[in-house]
Amino acid sequence: MIPTNLHMCRFIHAGKTEVGEYIQLDDGTGLGYVQGLNGEGKTYVVSYSDGTIPEDIENLELLEAPFSSDCDSISVLHKTISAEAKERIAKTNLILDEYKTGALDEYEAGAALFKHLFGAGDGGW
Repeated sequence: MIPTNLHMCRFIHAGKTEVGEYIQLDDGTGLGYVQGLNGEGKTYVVSYSDGTIPEDIENLELLEAPFSSDCDSISVLHKTISAEAKERIAKTNLILDEYKTGALDEYEAGAALFKHLFGAGDGGW
């Protein structure tokens, strides 16, 4: 289990409430990073090094969100993969290892992977 705190901030910018991750730079400037829905985020200066707040920021709240992780994601993922899928992954890795070690050349490795992943290659697609 890895206990820690996530530093968060909540503030109002241009009349809209924003919530994001908070970091403080070495000079004391506070930044709030807000993740957007489209995968892009925006960073706001939410406090200056002298403790003042920029004019376009209102009601800044700094929050500590405690959390812990006691889950080994690799172990959980391993338990959810079927035996058949594990066998197919192992076969793929074997072909790749044979290519990396020189036991198979590019053509042989490509053909083996194609056959393994898509069948005998009988043109049925």
